[in-house]
Amino acid sequence: MSETYPIYYNGAPAGTLQAEREGLFTVFTARMEDPGSLVRLSVFGAGGRESCLGVMAPENGALALRKRLSRRDMAGFPEPILYAAPAGTAQPRPAPAAEEEPPEEPPAEPPAEPGPDSRERGTELIWYQAGDGSLFTARNGHSYRAIPMAAWGLPMEHALEERVIDGVRYAVFALKDGQII
Repeated sequence: MSETYPIYYNGAPAGTLQAEREGLFTVFTARMEDPGSLVRLSVFGAGGRESCLGVMAPENGALALRKRLSRRDMAGFPEPILYAAPAGTAQPRPAPAAEEEPPEEPPAEPPAEPGPDSRERGTELIWYQAGDGSLFTARNGHSYRAIPMAAWGLPMEHALEERVIDGVRYAVFALKDGQII
């Protein structure tokens, strides 16, 4: 068994992840362009389900990762794996199989609007699970991250608003290049 998956960085293809069976183990080998920052790579499946593989290391001008996992280590992995991306980003797949539109790319500038306002009738936002308990959405060319208020040490001075999503209180932050601004 040998399978190859795309690695996405900021919504664009940036490398490949290969999974091969070696006896009782599955060996993941990843290689991608070096974006100049630390990349903790995760695999993603249907519904945004995520499992972390590890931190990629510099190798010959690129980033690489080799991870050997047992069946027990892979018990919580998404089935099937659809793609890989930095942990917690829940990158949308650029070519969706269904007729739905993918979320928009992250903004080049901070949002000019006060936040992802969806109080108007017919403008309800769809929030995607990021795999770490937070949520991700995009609206009008801007990306947002919602972090549960129960988390300690949130920089509330950077929060755009507080919002209740599915009965949980979140602090909503604007994103630029996948980072909270």
